[in-house]
Amino acid sequence: MPCGTILRQALQHDTVAAVILYDESQPGEKAVQLNTVDVSRKQSGKGVFWQFFQWINKSSFEVSADAFTTFRDLLTKHKPLTSQYLTTNYDLFFGSYFNTTLLLSTSYVTKRQSIKLLGELLLDRTNYVVMTTYVASGDNLKLTMNLLKDDRKMVQYEAFHVFKVFVANPNKSDEVKRILIKNKGRLLKFLPSFLEGRTDDDQFLDEKSFLLRQIELLPDEPEFVAGRGQSARQLVLRSNSNDVLN
Repeated sequence: MPCGTILRQALQHDTVAAVILYDESQPGEKAVQLNTVDVSRKQSGKGVFWQFFQWINKSSFEVSADAFTTFRDLLTKHKPLTSQYLTTNYDLFFGSYFNTTLLLSTSYVTKRQSIKLLGELLLDRTNYVVMTTYVASGDNLKLTMNLLKDDRKMVQYEAFHVFKVFVANPNKSDEVKRILIKNKGRLLKFLPSFLEGRTDDDQFLDEKSFLLRQIELLPDEPEFVAGRGQSARQLVLRSNSNDVLN
């Protein structure tokens, strides 16, 4: 039986998952003792869990696919455990690894699977704190909007399910609002023909229509500027980098 299959069977037990997540011992050192783990302490990025990013992104197709399957199980099988882990290690996980290594991977399969996994994590109620933090970031929104323009339709499709979380969020951060408003006209031109071949996907069509309505309801840029008591010139100078869609 392949090692990956054995490991995934073992991961049905949350204690095994916890060891992989929290063990940062080096070769020759004693493995972590779970009764001594402080879940509020941030990880260093030197444990076995963080090696999955390298195995997924730099290995052969077979090794990468097997590693990603295990990685996904780790993050989805024991939700309270991983929700706490991702909340505590949010900056390291997303800022240093997930966004830069997996979402920007040169491998089509890795990129597509990673975007899909991100959407699943954000839409899971257990990860509410992670979701609100992620969708408050303008940089994360820019990354997602760029993925909407990917040459591969399935990458675009998975990116759409992440993008909709930003747009549907009723408590958008000012940073996210600025980017959406700055790109309002471009989005209203871009989205109607976005993946127009998916005519038999009623849920996608309904969600796209909903997003279009939400974007239409956004104020125009001068109105947004006036509402915040700032001059249009000041906002444009600060927001030049917020142009995402061309």
